[in-house]
Amino acid sequence: MTYKRFIARAVALGLPFTACGSYEDSATTSTTASALTSGTTNSATMTTGSADPTVSSSTVGTAGPTTDGSTTDGSTTGDATTTGGGTTTGAGGATTGGAATSTTGAIEASCENVTACGGDVTGTWAVAGSCLPVSGDTDITGFGLNCPGGPMEGAFEVSGTITFGADGKVTDNTITTGEGVVAMPPACKELSGTTVECERLEGPFVNIGFATSECVDDAETGGCSCTVTAEQAGGMAFLSIDAWESAPYTTADTTLTVSVFGDPWEYAYCVEDTTLTISTQSVSRVGTIAGTVALLKQ
Repeated sequence: MTYKRFIARAVALGLPFTACGSYEDSATTSTTASALTSGTTNSATMTTGSADPTVSSSTVGTAGPTTDGSTTDGSTTGDATTTGGGTTTGAGGATTGGAATSTTGAIEASCENVTACGGDVTGTWAVAGSCLPVSGDTDITGFGLNCPGGPMEGAFEVSGTITFGADGKVTDNTITTGEGVVAMPPACKELSGTTVECERLEGPFVNIGFATSECVDDAETGGCSCTVTAEQAGGMAFLSIDAWESAPYTTADTTLTVSVFGDPWEYAYCVEDTTLTISTQSVSRVGTIAGTVALLKQ
């Protein structure tokens, strides 16, 4: 307990005390007992002849109101501090009375493919909206099953930022998420003359880029119904086991191409003022990904 807080509480409780030493009247105006009892001095040291009080870094008595209107006994809530008229709202909060961190506004992205127009993509872009319906057949060939896959119905969305450098390198800090259902035909349960359980089909979906998969019997078709989810870092709007976070890129006319392990991943794109809109063009093994991702220049 600090010395000032001890004095305040002693006076509030009506306890007698004897001050050690003495105070010179010309140096500091003493805080009256009534002021201490009300608890409103806020540890301000009042200097005689000064136009404004000097507020110390700590608060004793009743703290000034925080930005949410609450007070605490002897300290402000969280990290809120009032200094010189600028108020900071907690740790990591926005600052008023000074420079503020800007945020991107939402854009309603079209669920149809972009009308490509090309443009300069150089710079950092933040995702402000996305609509990416997924349909068509999945492709799980090469993973020990006797079928190519089944039709997918679902949707993806994208968040985060992406930077296209003037040096021809792209740094992708986006996250592609979503979910869908794949209807697997009965033939997918036949393996070397043996009928397997639907659980046997779950592994191949993870191998083509999905985060999770769960396959159960479909009584209506005799096949399997597989629920799949996506949560991929990098590879904006695509879904692949080869997702990239940094790779070379080029633009030509209205096509943006990212080179991933020697394979081209292509986007149709259009830059208008501070907005970049893209659609995937390359075929993904998870199905046909349509729609757009809309981004704002940072």
